[in-house]
Amino acid sequence: MSDRFAGRRALVTGASRGIGAAVAERLAAEGADVAIVARTLEAHDHLAGSLRDTAARIQAYGRVPTVVVADMASPADRERVVPEAEAGLGGPVEILVNNAAAAMYAPVATMPSKRRRILFEVNALAPLDLAQAVIPGMTEGGEGWVVNLTSATARPAARSRRVWTPSALGRRCRAPVARPATRRPGCLAAPATVVTRMKKRECDLTYV
Repeated sequence: MSDRFAGRRALVTGASRGIGAAVAERLAAEGADVAIVARTLEAHDHLAGSLRDTAARIQAYGRVPTVVVADMASPADRERVVPEAEAGLGGPVEILVNNAAAAMYAPVATMPSKRRRILFEVNALAPLDLAQAVIPGMTEGGEGWVVNLTSATARPAARSRRVWTPSALGRRCRAPVARPATRRPGCLAAPATVVTRMKKRECDLTYV
């Protein structure tokens, strides 16, 4: 592994399993100090992975992870994520990876209010809240990176009659959001497909 992130401070949400855990591990492998955020601290009753598991893999690279247990659907939890992460990391977050997401599909006509609120809290408001929280430190440092991960189902044609699509669209890249944070603002869209376990079930592909 290279050391291209040596000395960098990163925050990754949804880091107890899957893509978030892999991103956090890779950042640590390339030298970053990483704060990991999720709801699942210990082993889950039916899902693989936990913050403890991710932390152990980060420690294998000689890094000391900062663990923040928080629910991205809770405004109160979101408010403390960045302060706790920065306290553990010893300085401002320079790399924010908004990976945590809620996926509940239903037609607009029948989607319960509670589920609608969770979708928009996690998929639209949480990434914005965390970005606003880290932007001051990025501005002071003169640089920073905010990475929003989303799903192919965020494309308007994918599930245009379902509530999931507009909530996920809140993550789509918009350069003006990043403009206050850096001296050379930019917006990079990098579409790619990761075959998750959910995608495997949908497409009947072999998961690796």
